[in-house]
Amino acid sequence: MLKFLKPDNLRSQYQGGRLIAALAKDVGKSYGEWMKKLAHDPATAVRSSAGLAADWMEISRDALLKASGREVEASKRSADRRFGGEAWSKHAPFDVLRKGYESYARAALRMIDETQGLDAEDRRKVRFYTAQFLDLVAPANYPLLNPEFYESVVESRGRNLVAGLKNLWQDIDFSHGKLNISMSDLGAFEVGESLAITPGEVVYRNELMELIQYSPATEKVARRPLLVIPPWFNKYYVLDMQPKNSMIRYMVDQGHTVFLISWRNPDEHMPDKTFDQYMTEGPLAALEVIEAITGEEEVNALGYCLGGILLAITLAWLEARGRRPIRSGTYLTTLLDYSDVGDVKVFVNEDVIDRLEKMGRKKGYLPGDNVAWGFRLLRAPDLLYSFIINHYLLGRPRMPFDLLYWNEDATNMPLSAHMFFMKNMYIGNQLRKPGGITLAGEAIDLTRVETPAYVLSTKDDHIAPWQTTYEATQLFSGPTRFVLGNSGHIAGVINPPTREKYGYRFGTKNPADAEEWFDRASEHPGSWWPDWARWLARYAGGQVPARQPGSEDFPSLEAAPGSYVRQQLHPQPPKKHGPGAGARRGINGNGHAPVNGHAGGAKKKAAPASTAKSGAAKTAPKPAAARRKTATSSTTAAPKAAAAGKAKSRATKKTASRGSSAARTAKRKVTKPRASKPVVAKAKAAKPKTAAATKPRAAKSKAAKTRPARSTTRRKTGNARTGA
Repeated sequence: MLKFLKPDNLRSQYQGGRLIAALAKDVGKSYGEWMKKLAHDPATAVRSSAGLAADWMEISRDALLKASGREVEASKRSADRRFGGEAWSKHAPFDVLRKGYESYARAALRMIDETQGLDAEDRRKVRFYTAQFLDLVAPANYPLLNPEFYESVVESRGRNLVAGLKNLWQDIDFSHGKLNISMSDLGAFEVGESLAITPGEVVYRNELMELIQYSPATEKVARRPLLVIPPWFNKYYVLDMQPKNSMIRYMVDQGHTVFLISWRNPDEHMPDKTFDQYMTEGPLAALEVIEAITGEEEVNALGYCLGGILLAITLAWLEARGRRPIRSGTYLTTLLDYSDVGDVKVFVNEDVIDRLEKMGRKKGYLPGDNVAWGFRLLRAPDLLYSFIINHYLLGRPRMPFDLLYWNEDATNMPLSAHMFFMKNMYIGNQLRKPGGITLAGEAIDLTRVETPAYVLSTKDDHIAPWQTTYEATQLFSGPTRFVLGNSGHIAGVINPPTREKYGYRFGTKNPADAEEWFDRASEHPGSWWPDWARWLARYAGGQVPARQPGSEDFPSLEAAPGSYVRQQLHPQPPKKHGPGAGARRGINGNGHAPVNGHAGGAKKKAAPASTAKSGAAKTAPKPAAARRKTATSSTTAAPKAAAAGKAKSRATKKTASRGSSAARTAKRKVTKPRASKPVVAKAKAAKPKTAAATKPRAAKSKAAKTRPARSTTRRKTGNARTGA
């Protein structure tokens, strides 16, 4: 428990408190404006109160009819999954409690929505934080107000209480003074074993990314390779989950030579990278390597979320240099206009950005779990409170779910790049303005991009609202196909054809108004992946014999998924865990991946050198010999030395232990056994031991008896979060 009081933890809590204070100040202003407008519009409060009274009359009527044994029309099922259990409708008092809570919540939010003259941004903030408060005080969150809790206690005879406390204990991270509410069974998956297992090789590595080339699955492949750019907010394997829902495997099966960028998880050992460097050392470096390996000057490219933003910026930068090496661009849930970013905007203002910058200045990065908590608050009932109820109150085991596992495997944010992104996109909305931002010596103008585009958005996206992502159709100068998938930011994208779920819409024309497009678009069942595959085939450039990963100049460094994707925020030494143990698996004790290969040993040595520098249009990759001879990156020197020291220490201790054990065995053989004496207590004699119990004591030698007594203190357990 005292680990919580470490200076770093206290400093982190203090900085977090100042960040919350900055948010509270901004939110307080919005609530003040709302109260002023509401005071000048009393009719809104009267209408809200009248609606609430009508709801309570209906609730009271239904309760009286049920009490008298009469049939009552079944009420509409609650949209909140926390009230989805039958116990809420089966027991009359809890049914009244649920309906009353939902009635109050509707009345409060309706009053905010109907207040006249309130600024849109203030309305959004007041509504969001009021909804957060209502989610917090929901009766389902509290054991004495939740009927499912009582039923669980009776059915399990109280075992759910023990299981709930165990789940809570495992989620407490004492080392960092945090409660990490698990969403999935973290011991059920492992990257490289059950996730991200599409065959491939790491063919290039620098300080910022690894480039993976996947092995072909067909005899013929498209002439133009396909470059995939995932976001660095999260890890790439959301696109390569299990074989049944892996988009990467689907691309390979469709006959594409797939290259993918795997971003490094920023830490104190990684230099603070700018947004320019994410472009030059990311996509631009990858294009150089792909051309060297395949001999192709043109590729097709796909960007997901922030990766799509980087793809659009790279295309504009190349256009400014008079180069067009990317033949087509696919954008998945990508915001290029930031006029309306949904509820994410409630966390973004200049004061908050300044606080974040101060928090990350010392480390050079922003802790990823802070960002993850913000995204979870956007859907708090589903991503926060439902797990508190199921895991802590009801004591249910964590379920293995690959998407939720990936969602918890967060990454840190590079400070300089993230600050540039937040200030120029979310605050200034400079990306959509021609020449609004300048990167690597070139003004970025998206309106000059003529590359054919496939733009996918999702209808229920709470991070990139589809009405705003639709603006990409008005920015690009080239032909654009806009497709709207059902579901949300992740599930709507990872929707393989085998599931036959959700469906999608597309239209032949892109009018200026998004709602007009929606009315004209036709709806189709199933996955959007086959539609995209047919579109991409137009730009394949014909077929060539399948290419194996790597080349003479760029040999395989290690097998996919590589090392960078395995780096974690708070890594723990690998341990054996049973189902539901909730363990996080790291690469090694300090969270650094061995750059020269995976845990079992390296195939080739590689130097983490960038092939592109900021401001340069094109730099030739280093020769293979030079890359092999370059000194190992600093990201691996410390871990290797530490690992060697630990191994030597263990070997020394093991040898000493064997020696002392052998000596004691020899003494036992030559020492005459002595009869054991009865153990006498201070007050009275203890009961005599049985023969079976005294036999080992009698066999011990005098030398063995004189050894210091072994400590009876319990062995110190590991991090409670690992379940060790």
